[in-house]
Amino acid sequence: MVLIMTALYITLGIVLFIALLLLWPIKLKAKYTTELALKLQYMFIAYNLTNRAKKEKKKPEKQPKKPSKPEKKGKKAKKSSPIADMIKEDGLAGFISFMASLGKIAATELWHISNYAKLTRYSIIISIASDDPAETAGDYAAVCGIVSPVSSLLLNNIKHTENYQISITPDFFSENTQIYAELHLSARPINLLISALRVLFKVIASRNKKGSN
Repeated sequence: MVLIMTALYITLGIVLFIALLLLWPIKLKAKYTTELALKLQYMFIAYNLTNRAKKEKKKPEKQPKKPSKPEKKGKKAKKSSPIADMIKEDGLAGFISFMASLGKIAATELWHISNYAKLTRYSIIISIASDDPAETAGDYAAVCGIVSPVSSLLLNNIKHTENYQISITPDFFSENTQIYAELHLSARPINLLISALRVLFKVIASRNKKGSN
């Protein structure tokens, strides 16, 4: 009896731990001042995406080895890509139709993601300046025409807190434009997993339907 109860407690502990992992939100933090900084955070673990990209760029390129003379043998058949195989199997029209259905699935899932994602911080502060007042005014109008629709799209379609700020102003007394932008987006892994599984099932169903026709 003691062993059974111990096993139940262990099982319950594992289930609760998995539930905690799936419900704890994943956070994406983006910040821009003079350069872009991207950070992915989960629980107490933070991963700097921009530092990783910089390290990969700094890796010295290896000197290419001199190609050895290939032995004279029969020509090897070129490996075909999955896309080429799909076009060969379904035809170009069938492939385009399948890609269009994938686009519809992706658009639907993005809408679902916007329902359970949360925008916890959104700040855009831009002071537009140049040495020409007319150019400053033109840049101000252009930036407003870009930032305002994008901000409205995000704030109207994604749940957000009151912690947001949008400020775009022309500065006719400076020569350099100042930009500060920060965005914090969070979502629970369980929702992302459900969305990924839903996409997978829809893609499989779409392929099976096309194969049966």
